Amino acid sequence: MQALITFLTTPQGVALALLATPLFVDWLQTIQIAKHPERWFERNPILGTHPSVGRVCAWFALCAGGIAALEFYVPKPSLPWLMGLMAAMEWYWVINNWRLGIRLWAT
Repeated sequence: MQALITFLTTPQGVALALLATPLFVDWLQTIQIAKHPERWFERNPILGTHPSVGRVCAWFALCAGGIAALEFYVPKPSLPWLMGLMAAMEWYWVINNWRLGIRLWAT
């Protein structure tokens, strides 16, 4: 637990936390898109217009794994900046989805 706390106080840890939050919210919103194809459609061309919940979960699990792999492949000084940019893009989609009425669970 101490190692996790120590990591989360580094620039990389803060950036990871700031990226993981909107990624998780986007994941939940995209599940709602998949469950309600009569109301919404997905804009991610990799997922397709009406993906299944399984495909959505596989995609976001892959994304989360890719983010974890960044730690090993991106130079440490660049990592917080890259994750910050990715977090900004994720927050854009989360806010866009929210404006469309897409919540985290069915209402």
